[in-house]
Amino acid sequence: PGIFATADVVLLNKYDLVSAFDFDDGEFDRGVRLVNPKAPIIRVSCRTGAGFDEWLKALLTRVRRALAVAH
Repeated sequence: PGIFATADVVLLNKYDLVSAFDFDDGEFDRGVRLVNPKAPIIRVSCRTGAGFDEWLKALLTRVRRALAVAH
């Protein structure tokens, strides 16, 4: 989808459920990379907390950049 083309970060939520579905990580990554080769793909799970450190770091980096531009 086009939304991935302009994304700064791709956040894949509920990653703890991936084993319960027929989900292909490689295919997902390839699809995202076709339209956006640069955005980091971060897999997160609210249940386990996995990926939240990486997501928070990416978010804070973008907030800091936006604040620097604004000032």
